[in-house]
Amino acid sequence: MYTAEASIDAKVKGAKGWREFLSTVGFRFQKATNGLPDSVFFPGSSASEVLASASNNLHALLGKKTSLLLNTF
Repeated sequence: MYTAEASIDAKVKGAKGWREFLSTVGFRFQKATNGLPDSVFFPGSSASEVLASASNNLHALLGKKTSLLLNTF
């Protein structure tokens, strides 16, 4: 399953770091091909695996200093 990258971009209204976050939790980005726009493909893993991965990543981020996080994205 996928959605157009422009659709997500319109929803987040210029927020920084959303592409990196989605990549971290298993979403895959693909440039336009065969008549499809730039697309974001949902993870192929089960929902529980994605949730566990997202939870682990969030816990890792919470352990970082705010200044480090702001400079990363």
